[in-house]
Amino acid sequence: MTIEPFTYTPLAIKICFGNGRFSELEQIVSSYSANRILILSTNSDRAKDLAKKAGGQLENKVVGYFDECLEQVPVDNAKKVQSLAERLAVDCVVCIGGGSTIGHGKAVALKRNITLIHIVTTYSGSEMTISQGFQEGGIKRHTHDARMQANCVIYDPVLTTSLPPWVSGPSGMNAMAHCVEALYGEYANPVSDLLAASGIRALADALPKVVQNPDDLAARGDALYGAYMSGLSLSAGMALHHQVAHVLGGSFGVPHAIAHTLALPHTIAYNREAVPSAMAKLMAALRSEDGPLGLYDLARNLNINMKLQDHGFTAENIDRAVNLILENPKNNPRALNSTAIREMFVDMVEGRPPKMADERRY
Repeated sequence: MTIEPFTYTPLAIKICFGNGRFSELEQIVSSYSANRILILSTNSDRAKDLAKKAGGQLENKVVGYFDECLEQVPVDNAKKVQSLAERLAVDCVVCIGGGSTIGHGKAVALKRNITLIHIVTTYSGSEMTISQGFQEGGIKRHTHDARMQANCVIYDPVLTTSLPPWVSGPSGMNAMAHCVEALYGEYANPVSDLLAASGIRALADALPKVVQNPDDLAARGDALYGAYMSGLSLSAGMALHHQVAHVLGGSFGVPHAIAHTLALPHTIAYNREAVPSAMAKLMAALRSEDGPLGLYDLARNLNINMKLQDHGFTAENIDRAVNLILENPKNNPRALNSTAIREMFVDMVEGRPPKMADERRY
């Protein structure tokens, strides 16, 4: 085997993985000598309950709670939590939840020198990255900054058992998208390939079990491991898929995980012929004879409605979406073709499966 030259920079993040690790929060926080802690969550009952349980461990070190974390991390909301952190002079932020909460924690880290701890309850993967998208004026723009790197991430599968199937499925497919696109990202390398393939296999095996039996703790652990791998593999870079998902969510209000789920089979099919090696790795990890169709079938098996028109995006939105993608193209292995991308959106709107290689009309 001959390994071509590559560059890979691992992030120095402490990982605490396993059932019951949430109970170690006070010990973890103490190891960073943090004394003024702000706890972030969304405003769901489940999230606020976990935030209070975290506060119970940390007792008088908690100086505030912020339960207004929103999907897509609107700039105004990011400024709101930044101002609160400044006013409270916090030295540590504990984020409890998924990508929405994690994104607000990253926003604080951009403005203050803090200890950043994520307690993960979904499968977003964003806890392992130093990138974040912020929404402003109907556009989602990304920031890449080392200050947003977490100090510690707690992965406790027990905390995910209350995540309902209709949330678990799309959330897991969101993580799957990170892994799949990493196989042909601009900075893909042998290490990121191993991470991505491991994540794909873990998620493909675990998600159907999680949806069928939300209390299956072993499957929950496997899915959370897959999400961890997805976050690590994101260092390989993003291409057309993430651009499409971010346009759907940032400009048209499609829920983040749903946008990733519905776009994934079609964006991968768009790039299929340009990245044969990546497709071979995808098919092997999925145990499928066709990568894009295997992803589509997996999503359908998770009982996800694959019609984009049922999630707030209709055919009338297609032209604007295509224009937004072409205005700010990502580094994609296949050149962006407006006709092909438009046809891809038509298929997504109607919920059709991705086209096979011999079905292309463009």
